[in-house]
This record gives sequence, structure tokens and C-alpha cells, in this order.
Amino acid sequence: MAGSSKRAATPPDALDAFEREVAAAEPLERLMVVRGDEEYFARRAQEVVTNRAKALDYEILVRDGTDPDAKLDDVLGELATPPMFAPRQLFVLRNWDANMRTQGKNLPPLVAALLAFCARDQPDRAVLVRATSMRADHKIAKTATVNLAVRKLYDSPPPWKPDPMASELVQWVRRRARELEVDVAPRDALYIAAATGNDLGAIDAQLERVRTGTGLLRDSVAWQATGTPWDVADKLVTADAAKGIDAVVALFAGGMTGKDGSRVLDPTALSTILLSSLSKTVRQGLAIAEARAAGETAERAFELGGATGRALDTWRPRMDARKHPAQWQRMFDAVSELERASRSTGAGVGVDHFVALALRWERQRGRSRPAQKVRP
Repeated sequence: MAGSSKRAATPPDALDAFEREVAAAEPLERLMVVRGDEEYFARRAQEVVTNRAKALDYEILVRDGTDPDAKLDDVLGELATPPMFAPRQLFVLRNWDANMRTQGKNLPPLVAALLAFCARDQPDRAVLVRATSMRADHKIAKTATVNLAVRKLYDSPPPWKPDPMASELVQWVRRRARELEVDVAPRDALYIAAATGNDLGAIDAQLERVRTGTGLLRDSVAWQATGTPWDVADKLVTADAAKGIDAVVALFAGGMTGKDGSRVLDPTALSTILLSSLSKTVRQGLAIAEARAAGETAERAFELGGATGRALDTWRPRMDARKHPAQWQRMFDAVSELERASRSTGAGVGVDHFVALALRWERQRGRSRPAQKVRP
């Protein structure tokens, strides 16, 4: 699946082309690669390959690098050894990214084994590699005869067409609804995307609820958009307590998506990540406010605080809402207090602590005493 036109295709279109190519394969291509950070599309691509393998009577061996029982030496041995009994064999290798990173001219053992696998005359053996962080110019990606990139969908519309209905995510909701034969109007697709966030598996579940529901669509759709701890931290420091509280409650209720695509629901993990993000953000605000108080220009203050490039669009309204160093110092002290409480209990802090923090910061808005020279 090489070629500029295919690289430019949207992820759903690329997946459709991948499915057509795999469905026509007899036997399967020797090396297939699915790379990218959208777990939903990667999982569907794997299903396409394994379903075709079953239809062609392949033995399927799934080797997951996150499995504590999975050993690299075992995988290398299996790739190098033809099967004794199965006439056809498919390996599915996923979560081995760390073992395929190349440095200099020396090839990692797994990369060398895959290249050797492809070089041998064994048309009835195939490998599907799933990699989250593999680049298009990686040796394995360039060697693969079937190569699919599965990035996350854009949940904002393109700048040349600012209609929210034009975002890739909303367009995909409409497309997926048609595939599942669910009657969803364009505005309803926008509502489902807003209610769910950029979680395609969860959108599938929402569409199933709509399909089996008997009332209004909005009665069937559960509002569960959670975002990430970094998004929540951003809302907490924008000086809008209501939005910050809503974001905190949604995060702890719905969790976040981990690097492996799984749902992280552990409150201790969520609070630790959120505290870390809050601490970094408030440190930046304090540094910018102190630079301005010391007589620096706005642009120089932003630069000293590490807010450059596109980040300026976020930081300007933040600093308009809280101009004085004393405000940011109080915020930093509050976050430091929560961090100490988290370390002392060993169990993190809960949603109530962050709600109280948002209300406390809201009450403190507008206060402006001279900044204390207490630096973190």
C-alpha cells in the first residue's frame, strides 16, 4: 500500500483499501505492517488479517510484547523455524516497538529476524506487525508489501472549513452509523462525537445504544467525554470553575486512554498525572507573571516561561485572567499542598480535592497583593 495517494487517504479510507487488499490475498503477503496510535483501527485491521487467515486455514500465533510470558528469544526462534505440522502459519506481533528501534547501522535482533523471514522461500508463512511508534521510513515498514498507517482522527475541523460538522471525527461517526445501519442525522453525529470524545470504540457502543433505544437519540447517548489529565489541568487554570469541575468529574468517572489503548481508571494514577500537569502549568504561569512584574515585555515574559509558538494562544487568555504573581503563587502553593498530601497517604488524592481546588481558585480571582518572593 505504498504511494502518495494512499498515504494521503483518511484512516477509514486507508483501512477500507487495506481490507480489500487482504481479502484478495492468496496466500497472505509475507510481511504486513499496521503502524500508528489509533488502537481502534489497528485492532480492526488485525481482525481483517486474522479472519482472512482463518479462511485460508492458517495457524495463527499471536505474540504480544506486553505479555509477561512473552520472550523475545522465543519469538526469534519461532520466526526462524518452519512449522512441523501446520501447512500455513501467521504470526501477529504487537507491542514490540522497543525491540525494533534502530540505532546506527546495527539492526536489532527482531528486525534482522523479520528481514531474514521475508528472504526465505516460504510462501505459506506470514507476519503481521502492529507498531504504535514505527516511522514510515523504518526498514520493516519499507520492506512490508502491505503497509497501513492508523493515526487518530482529527476532532477539530480544518482551518479552511471551520464548520464543526467537517471534522474527521464527526464524518467518521456518520460513516460508522451507516455501516451499522443506525439512523443518525448530521447534527446527531456531532452530538455523539461531543458526548463521547475521540474514543472510537466508545462511539461504537454509543451507536449500538442508539440502535436499540426506543426514545430520543439524546436519551440513549451517555455523556462520557473525558479528555486527558492535561486537558483537565488546562480547564482548571483557565479561571472557569464550572468547566474545571465538570472536566475533573468526567475524568475520574470515565478514566483516560493509556498508551496501549486500554482504559486507565485507577484514581491514584489519574490524580498523579493530573497533579504533575497542574504543577508544571502553574509553574509556567508564575514565571510569566513574575517576568511581567519585573518589567519584561509580554512576548519576552512568555518566552521566559516556556510559552512559545502555538502555546501562546493558550497562555494569553490565562494571563489575562490572572495577571499578578501573587495569584499564581497561591495556586502553586495549593498544588504543592495536594502533592504533599498525596505522598503522605500513598493513595493519591481524589476528585473532591480537585473540585475544592477549582472552587478555591475561583474565589481567589481578583485578589492582587504584591508578589511574595517565594519560588518553587
